[in-house]
This record gives sequence, structure tokens and C-alpha cells, in this order.
Amino acid sequence: MTLVDSINEIEMIMEQDDRLQEVKYKEALKKCDCKECIRIIKTLYQKRQTRVAEGNKITSGDERYLHLAQEYLYGELAIPLEMEKNEVEAFISARVEILELA
Repeated sequence: MTLVDSINEIEMIMEQDDRLQEVKYKEALKKCDCKECIRIIKTLYQKRQTRVAEGNKITSGDERYLHLAQEYLYGELAIPLEMEKNEVEAFISARVEILELA
């Protein structure tokens, strides 16, 4: 099973305290590990959806961590997937959708 195929099984970062959550984001990014970046991205996508449903925006700090995680992950995956970095997000989204339907 590839990393992309296991995205649904990768757990989000579960921390209620925003300051502690930020510490966990920093620690995850320091590891320079794709799986850790996926954890950050999944966590912040969920957080964004919740905040939008409540009529709020994602915080600028969360937006920054989301961007950093995406940049690292997409850059790392572009080479083995043999595609441009800007194509990786769409590929991952489509692949996750297919796996959810299976």
C-alpha cells in the first residue's frame, strides 16, 4: 500500500488546546516526514470545514501551517509520481475519493 492509498488511515492531530496543537504542528514539520504532513493537512482541512460551517475563517497561523505542510508534501510526492508539484493535490484528492467509494 502506498502512502497516498493509506491517507484515510492516517490519524489527525487531536489536541483541543490551540497552543499545544501549534507545538505539535511545529514538531511534525521538523520531522520532514510526509506522513506527518498528511496529519497536519487532514487536521487543518477538518478544522477549516468546521470553522466555515460556523461562519468563521481558518486562522492565519493555521493557514500558514497548512501551506507549509502542503508545500513539503507535494514537493516530495511530485518526483516519485512523475508530475508537477501543482498537480499533486488534485491527484491525491481524486485518489482519496476513489478509495472512499471502494
